[in-house]
Amino acid sequence: MHGPLGLRVRFRVVAVDGTGPVRSWSWAVSAAGLRLVLRHTVEAVATGTRTGLTLEGPAPVVLGYLPIARSALRRLVR
Repeated sequence: MHGPLGLRVRFRVVAVDGTGPVRSWSWAVSAAGLRLVLRHTVEAVATGTRTGLTLEGPAPVVLGYLPIARSALRRLVR
């Protein structure tokens, strides 16, 4: 995967749940000795679809990644 500024990072899908009303998948990414685990959710609601993202990792890395993730999710769900 290519991260911000073209940084290449390794990732691994750690879980997929395609059953039930909330579908989800999780993946872990590591770079420069730091690890993030990201959990994406998609849920049908009366007005369309709701998406979610949960991040686990060192607080400075999570806080730095949030604007990037928010922008990416907005592009996906326009």
